Amino acid sequence: MWKIFLVSAALFGLVNGDSVDTYFFGNGCFWHNQHLFTTSFEQHALGRSSSKGDLSSTAVYVGGTKEPTPLCYPSPSGFNNHEEFGAAEAVTVTINNEKEFSLAADIFFNDFQRIGVKTWARRDVYDQGPQFRAVVGMPGGLKGSMGELLESANTHNMTLLEGMGSDPDTFEDNSVYVYDTSEGGAGTVQQAEICLQYHQDNNDDDYDDEYLALKETRVEQGTLTEISCPSPNDYIPGC
Repeated sequence: MWKIFLVSAALFGLVNGDSVDTYFFGNGCFWHNQHLFTTSFEQHALGRSSSKGDLSSTAVYVGGTKEPTPLCYPSPSGFNNHEEFGAAEAVTVTINNEKEFSLAADIFFNDFQRIGVKTWARRDVYDQGPQFRAVVGMPGGLKGSMGELLESANTHNMTLLEGMGSDPDTFEDNSVYVYDTSEGGAGTVQQAEICLQYHQDNNDDDYDDEYLALKETRVEQGTLTEISCPSPNDYIPGC
Protein backbone atom coordinates (compact mmCIF):
# COMPACT_ATOMS: atom_id res chain seq x y z
CA MET A 1 0.00 0.00 0.00
CA TRP A 2 1.16 3.52 -0.74
CA LYS A 3 2.19 5.44 2.35
CA ILE A 4 2.00 9.14 1.49
CA PHE A 5 3.47 11.33 4.21
CA LEU A 6 1.75 14.72 3.92
CA VAL A 7 2.63 18.06 5.42
CA SER A 8 -0.53 19.44 3.83
CA ALA A 9 -2.79 18.02 1.17
CA ALA A 10 -1.58 20.63 -1.30
CA LEU A 11 1.97 19.34 -1.02
CA PHE A 12 1.40 16.27 -3.16
CA GLY A 13 -1.70 16.68 -5.26
CA LEU A 14 -5.30 17.63 -5.76
CA VAL A 15 -7.78 17.39 -2.91
CA ASN A 16 -11.30 16.22 -3.80
CA GLY A 17 -13.31 15.82 -0.63
CA ASP A 18 -11.26 13.41 1.47
CA SER A 19 -9.10 12.09 -1.38
CA VAL A 20 -5.67 13.27 -2.46
CA ASP A 21 -4.37 12.65 -5.96
CA THR A 22 -0.59 12.40 -6.11
CA TYR A 23 1.54 13.26 -9.14
CA PHE A 24 5.31 13.14 -9.39
CA PHE A 25 7.99 13.37 -12.07
CA GLY A 26 11.65 12.38 -11.82
CA ASN A 27 14.56 12.10 -14.22
CA GLY A 28 17.95 12.56 -12.62
CA CYS A 29 18.63 14.87 -9.68
CA PHE A 30 15.52 16.34 -8.07
CA TRP A 31 17.17 19.77 -7.87
CA HIS A 32 16.97 20.20 -11.63
CA ASN A 33 13.42 18.89 -11.78
CA GLN A 34 12.19 21.06 -8.93
CA HIS A 35 13.54 24.13 -10.75
CA LEU A 36 12.07 22.92 -14.06
CA PHE A 37 8.55 22.33 -12.72
CA THR A 38 8.53 25.43 -10.51
CA THR A 39 9.57 27.81 -13.28
CA SER A 40 8.32 26.24 -16.52
CA PHE A 41 5.13 24.59 -15.25
CA GLU A 42 3.90 26.43 -12.17
CA GLN A 43 5.11 29.99 -12.72
CA HIS A 44 5.24 30.38 -16.51
CA ALA A 45 2.50 28.00 -17.73
CA LEU A 46 0.01 28.34 -14.86
CA GLY A 47 0.85 31.70 -13.30
CA ARG A 48 1.30 30.32 -9.80
CA SER A 49 3.34 32.41 -7.37
CA SER A 50 4.79 32.35 -3.89
CA SER A 51 2.72 35.40 -2.93
CA LYS A 52 -0.45 33.41 -3.60
CA GLY A 53 0.95 30.45 -1.65
CA ASP A 54 0.16 28.03 -4.47
CA LEU A 55 3.64 26.82 -5.47
CA SER A 56 3.81 23.10 -4.82
CA SER A 57 6.82 21.52 -6.56
CA THR A 58 8.56 19.55 -3.81
CA ALA A 59 11.65 17.34 -3.83
CA VAL A 60 10.68 13.84 -2.68
CA TYR A 61 11.85 10.24 -2.50
CA VAL A 62 9.57 7.85 -4.39
CA GLY A 63 9.10 4.35 -5.69
CA GLY A 64 11.04 2.26 -3.21
CA THR A 65 9.91 -0.72 -1.18
CA LYS A 66 9.97 -1.54 2.53
CA GLU A 67 11.22 1.92 3.43
CA PRO A 68 11.61 3.29 6.94
CA THR A 69 10.36 6.74 7.86
CA PRO A 70 11.94 9.12 7.17
CA LEU A 71 13.98 8.41 4.07
CA CYS A 72 17.15 10.51 3.95
CA TYR A 73 19.85 11.76 1.62
CA PRO A 74 23.16 9.85 1.87
CA SER A 75 25.16 10.95 4.92
CA PRO A 76 28.31 9.76 6.71
CA SER A 77 26.14 7.83 9.18
CA GLY A 78 24.23 6.06 6.41
CA PHE A 79 20.99 6.60 8.33
CA ASN A 80 17.93 5.57 6.25
CA ASN A 81 19.77 6.28 3.00
CA HIS A 82 17.02 6.38 0.37
CA GLU A 83 19.33 4.74 -2.18
CA GLU A 84 19.56 1.60 -0.04
CA PHE A 85 15.78 1.20 -0.10
CA GLY A 86 15.32 1.55 -3.85
CA ALA A 87 13.80 5.03 -3.81
CA ALA A 88 14.26 7.51 -6.66
CA GLU A 89 14.58 11.29 -6.56
CA ALA A 90 11.52 13.08 -7.94
CA VAL A 91 9.29 16.13 -7.59
CA THR A 92 5.64 16.14 -6.59
CA VAL A 93 3.42 18.86 -8.02
CA THR A 94 -0.23 19.84 -7.65
CA ILE A 95 -2.21 18.99 -10.79
CA ASN A 96 -5.89 19.94 -10.93
CA ASN A 97 -7.13 18.67 -14.29
CA GLU A 98 -6.25 16.93 -17.55
CA LYS A 99 -4.99 20.12 -19.20
CA GLU A 100 -2.50 20.72 -16.41
CA PHE A 101 -1.36 17.11 -16.53
CA SER A 102 -0.76 17.32 -20.28
CA LEU A 103 1.31 20.48 -19.81
CA ALA A 104 3.36 18.84 -17.06
CA ALA A 105 3.90 15.67 -19.11
CA ASP A 106 5.04 17.72 -22.13
CA ILE A 107 7.57 19.57 -19.97
CA PHE A 108 8.80 16.28 -18.54
CA PHE A 109 9.37 14.52 -21.86
CA ASN A 110 10.81 17.59 -23.60
CA ASP A 111 13.52 17.78 -20.94
CA PHE A 112 15.13 14.51 -22.07
CA GLN A 113 18.19 14.77 -24.29
CA ARG A 114 19.18 12.43 -27.10
CA ILE A 115 22.28 10.37 -26.30
CA GLY A 116 22.10 7.94 -29.22
CA VAL A 117 20.00 6.80 -32.13
CA LYS A 118 16.41 6.80 -30.84
CA THR A 119 17.74 6.85 -27.28
CA TRP A 120 16.80 9.62 -24.84
CA ALA A 121 18.03 10.11 -21.29
CA ARG A 122 18.37 12.58 -18.43
CA ARG A 123 20.51 15.67 -18.81
CA ASP A 124 22.73 14.99 -15.79
CA VAL A 125 24.45 12.00 -17.39
CA TYR A 126 27.08 11.89 -14.64
CA ASP A 127 24.48 10.89 -12.04
CA GLN A 128 24.16 7.14 -12.38
CA GLY A 129 22.12 4.58 -10.47
CA PRO A 130 18.51 3.56 -9.78
CA GLN A 131 17.98 6.62 -7.59
CA PHE A 132 18.15 8.74 -10.77
CA ARG A 133 15.83 6.62 -12.93
CA ALA A 134 13.08 8.25 -14.98
CA VAL A 135 9.74 8.02 -13.16
CA VAL A 136 6.19 9.32 -13.37
CA GLY A 137 3.58 8.86 -10.67
CA MET A 138 -0.16 9.36 -11.16
CA PRO A 139 -3.43 7.85 -9.91
CA GLY A 140 -4.03 4.51 -11.61
CA GLY A 141 -0.64 4.48 -13.34
CA LEU A 142 -0.73 3.65 -17.04
CA LYS A 143 -4.23 2.20 -16.66
CA GLY A 144 -5.58 5.32 -14.95
CA SER A 145 -7.47 8.25 -16.42
CA MET A 146 -4.24 10.08 -17.33
CA GLY A 147 -2.62 7.09 -19.06
CA GLU A 148 -3.57 8.10 -22.59
CA LEU A 149 -2.45 11.68 -21.98
CA LEU A 150 0.95 10.44 -20.85
CA GLU A 151 1.22 8.31 -23.99
CA SER A 152 0.33 11.34 -26.13
CA ALA A 153 3.04 13.44 -24.50
CA ASN A 154 5.66 10.72 -25.10
CA THR A 155 7.13 12.48 -28.14
CA HIS A 156 10.35 10.41 -28.16
CA ASN A 157 8.43 7.12 -28.22
CA MET A 158 10.11 5.93 -25.03
CA THR A 159 9.07 2.65 -23.42
CA LEU A 160 6.64 3.22 -20.55
CA LEU A 161 6.99 0.49 -17.94
CA GLU A 162 4.81 -0.33 -14.94
CA GLY A 163 6.73 0.66 -11.81
CA MET A 164 6.82 -2.09 -9.20
CA GLY A 165 9.08 -0.37 -6.66
CA SER A 166 12.88 -0.43 -6.26
CA ASP A 167 13.21 -0.55 -10.04
CA PRO A 168 16.56 -0.33 -11.89
CA ASP A 169 18.11 2.66 -13.62
CA THR A 170 16.66 3.69 -16.96
CA PHE A 171 19.75 5.40 -18.39
CA GLU A 172 20.40 4.26 -21.99
CA ASP A 173 17.26 2.07 -21.83
CA ASN A 174 15.00 4.73 -23.38
CA SER A 175 12.37 3.93 -20.77
CA VAL A 176 10.30 5.52 -17.99
CA TYR A 177 8.76 3.77 -14.98
CA VAL A 178 5.15 4.78 -14.35
CA TYR A 179 3.78 4.32 -10.82
CA ASP A 180 0.22 4.03 -9.60
CA THR A 181 -0.16 6.52 -6.73
CA SER A 182 -3.65 5.39 -5.77
CA GLU A 183 -4.18 3.25 -2.71
CA GLY A 184 -2.68 -0.17 -3.34
CA GLY A 185 0.04 1.10 -5.70
CA ALA A 186 3.70 0.19 -5.30
CA GLY A 187 6.20 2.20 -3.24
CA THR A 188 6.05 5.34 -1.11
CA VAL A 189 6.33 9.12 -1.40
CA GLN A 190 8.28 11.01 1.24
CA GLN A 191 9.38 14.64 1.33
CA ALA A 192 13.14 15.23 1.15
CA GLU A 193 14.95 17.33 3.74
CA ILE A 194 14.26 21.08 3.80
CA CYS A 195 17.90 21.94 3.09
CA LEU A 196 17.58 20.04 -0.21
CA GLN A 197 14.54 22.01 -1.38
CA TYR A 198 15.04 24.73 -4.05
CA HIS A 199 18.74 23.89 -4.20
CA GLN A 200 21.14 24.79 -7.00
CA ASP A 201 21.75 21.91 -9.41
CA ASN A 202 25.44 21.63 -10.22
CA ASN A 203 24.74 20.86 -13.89
CA ASP A 204 22.57 23.95 -14.49
CA ASP A 205 23.29 27.64 -14.81
CA ASP A 206 22.98 29.53 -11.53
CA TYR A 207 19.41 29.85 -10.29
CA ASP A 208 18.34 33.37 -9.32
CA ASP A 209 18.00 34.51 -5.72
CA GLU A 210 14.22 34.73 -5.96
CA TYR A 211 14.01 31.02 -6.77
CA LEU A 212 16.46 30.01 -4.03
CA ALA A 213 14.44 32.02 -1.50
CA LEU A 214 11.31 29.94 -2.16
CA LYS A 215 12.51 27.39 0.38
CA GLU A 216 12.15 29.80 3.29
CA THR A 217 8.88 31.17 1.91
CA ARG A 218 7.29 27.73 1.84
CA VAL A 219 8.60 26.89 5.31
CA GLU A 220 6.89 30.04 6.57
CA GLN A 221 3.72 29.07 4.70
CA GLY A 222 3.76 25.64 6.34
CA THR A 223 3.97 23.60 3.14
CA LEU A 224 7.42 22.21 3.93
CA THR A 225 8.32 20.52 7.19
CA GLU A 226 11.48 19.46 8.98
CA ILE A 227 12.58 15.87 8.42
CA SER A 228 14.45 14.04 11.18
CA CYS A 229 17.48 13.14 9.08
CA PRO A 230 21.18 13.73 9.82
CA SER A 231 22.99 16.38 7.80
CA PRO A 232 24.11 15.10 4.38
CA ASN A 233 27.79 15.11 3.58
CA ASP A 234 29.89 18.22 2.96
CA TYR A 235 29.27 17.95 -0.78
CA ILE A 236 25.99 19.81 -0.25
CA PRO A 237 26.42 23.43 0.91
CA GLY A 238 23.84 24.54 3.43
CA CYS A 239 23.05 21.10 4.84
